Amino acid sequence: MPPSRSAALITLRRARRSDCDALSALEKRNFAGDRLSARQMANHTTNPNAEFWVAVDRGSGGICGYVLVFFHAVRGARIYSVVADKAHRGKGVGRALMTKAIAVTKARKTPRLWLEVRTRNTAAITLYEKLGFVPYRRVPAYYSDGADALKMLLNL
Repeated sequence: MPPSRSAALITLRRARRSDCDALSALEKRNFAGDRLSARQMANHTTNPNAEFWVAVDRGSGGICGYVLVFFHAVRGARIYSVVADKAHRGKGVGRALMTKAIAVTKARKTPRLWLEVRTRNTAAITLYEKLGFVPYRRVPAYYSDGADALKMLLNL
């Protein structure tokens, strides 16, 4: 699927160590818990087993989302975290980040990509299903606040 018109107003690029304070602030605005620290993010910018991409708003120059994918030698790849800032939701940022995650996974010739999502996050679940992800398991009390997760898989 082509990116939405609004997604044309962002640029995707690799995350840099210098982005980590802005990324940490993005996490605080969008996640109540289960957040990565700026230090963890900095480590992932140079992790050879990760792809860490940010969405940059072309108008403001600010980071409006990111996706972090971990690669496992045998099992495939996992979207560890993905977020579009609240002010940018519904504008194609999440789709653009997920499309990038799928592309980099394919480029590494990795056969599977999976993720976890809160069961009440129906907008994200709908997007993931449109991109070809299939739910395969519900995990009770997966998140630190006790919320359940839905595990989803995309075979590439």
